[in-house]
Amino acid sequence: MKLLLVHPDDSPVDGPWSETRWDFVIDLGWAGGATYQEWERRMGCPVRGFHGFGEGPNDFRRVAEILSPCLGKLVDEQGLDWWEILAPLRIHEMLQVVLVKRALREVGAAEMVGTRFHAVAGLFARVGQREIRFVEKRSESALGRRFRNLRAAARRMTPAQILQVALDKWDMDYRLRARLTPRVRASAEAAVLLPSGYGNVTRMLHAYAGLLPERKFVLVTTRRSGTMTGLAGNVQSVSLAGYAWSGLADSTRREVRALEDSWELLQEGPLRASEEIAWANESGWFGDVGTRLERWLRIRDAWRVVLDKEHIHAVLCGDENNPTNRIPVLLARKRKLPTLHCGHGALDILLSLRAPACDTYLVKGEMERDFMTRTFAIDPSRIEEGASAEPSSGSSRRTTQSGPGETIVFFSEQYELTQGRTRILYEELLPKLCALARGHGRRVIVKLHPFESPPSRRRLVDAVLSAEEREVADLVHGPLTEELLANIWFGVTVESGVSVDCAIRGIPCFLCGWFATPVAGYEKQFVSYGAARRLESPEEILRIPEMLEGFEITPEVRRGLWNPITPARLEELLQKP
Repeated sequence: MKLLLVHPDDSPVDGPWSETRWDFVIDLGWAGGATYQEWERRMGCPVRGFHGFGEGPNDFRRVAEILSPCLGKLVDEQGLDWWEILAPLRIHEMLQVVLVKRALREVGAAEMVGTRFHAVAGLFARVGQREIRFVEKRSESALGRRFRNLRAAARRMTPAQILQVALDKWDMDYRLRARLTPRVRASAEAAVLLPSGYGNVTRMLHAYAGLLPERKFVLVTTRRSGTMTGLAGNVQSVSLAGYAWSGLADSTRREVRALEDSWELLQEGPLRASEEIAWANESGWFGDVGTRLERWLRIRDAWRVVLDKEHIHAVLCGDENNPTNRIPVLLARKRKLPTLHCGHGALDILLSLRAPACDTYLVKGEMERDFMTRTFAIDPSRIEEGASAEPSSGSSRRTTQSGPGETIVFFSEQYELTQGRTRILYEELLPKLCALARGHGRRVIVKLHPFESPPSRRRLVDAVLSAEEREVADLVHGPLTEELLANIWFGVTVESGVSVDCAIRGIPCFLCGWFATPVAGYEKQFVSYGAARRLESPEEILRIPEMLEGFEITPEVRRGLWNPITPARLEELLQKP
């Protein structure tokens, strides 16, 4: 058995390795089912994408099991378990371990060859306990590879995103920003805390705050990207840096030393509890946990000041998976304050990696409740249907495909985060959408995710479209607005939760099922609850106009996706001990 591991920047059908006969090919990137079928035809052997070995939520539960031996070993004086908070940040790498083991079980004993060095290829060799040969042997140091990866990442980001990443890395505990940010004056009025570091989270929290105009809310942003203009009068926005201190209290310094001692004990026992966690630790994936404890305790202390100064009586969190947002929730629960969670996306598989932090979990409808119940170890009584207010623009609501939409919108995402071959998707999708637009007198909009770089995506769009096709295509970056949604004929995405945003407004949306990975399981959930329809191949794109004829989003479907909470019930939950 000869196994070829293809680097995400290489193609199995181009390069010196394409002249060799292989028994199995694994793409360490992700190109989608349509491309793999073509590569299989040309290579005469099975071709699989690495993420194609995923088993959805089961893999996330497996990662939680692997991490569990270290729980309760790194607890501070406030009761916060820093392993539980920080270790799941390595979910991407831990999933790789799970998938590599499964892939090797399926492939069996094999001679392994890589097109060139890649960390996952090295993991295949380590887990399989065998040698791996690389066709292209580049004399590049680990530092050189890191620099090249950073340069590639920087090309995909805007200057504002690069600055934010730099602050997250070099001033994560606000020691610099604390000197530059005015101290926040103590408040005499009780408030509900809204912690946020991202625009999408802030918009969701703000929507709930709008239901209770008489109650005071304090939006505490941990990053500049969490700020928002046009806040309601009952929402005060402040930066966490205004509560942080550049110095370190003696008591906190003692805690840091105690935790560092506990970290050393973890190295000797629990971090060797299984071969998976041992591989991860030996690879240095958890190094940041042990070396950044002081910085995390500084952040914790800033949140303690927030809870005291702002007289917080409840916390409404939009993303407890983010450690900086999770900390105030855990501190509030220790003080026996009500804590609520409202997911800022349609579904969230990452919740399954940690124990529930909040008292109550607001879900937007039955679809999210069902997904959470099946994937998250939580008492169902802690889950409550209660979306924020209905979409504000009634003009955007449609019941059938006969609406006045003038645009075809492709909702893009940062596929590179999971080694997705974005160019292949754009090549399969955009020319066909442009053909539909020209044939039906519409335009195509490529709506970018906030994390995507407009210049990078513009270069990609220009590369895959002809000059004639570019005449009907536009690129849009920024928040998803009601104005954009109101003018959609139909939407297309891979498995983004924006399909739910479309469905609750009566806008048909189609999922590129051939490009969706089985890792999270979102696509199946959206389809099963009628939020979108699945396209099996790129060829089906041209059939969308006829598919719209039978595409009706009924009131029952909408209720399953979006069931608003009443202001009285939200107030009750915020008062609940």
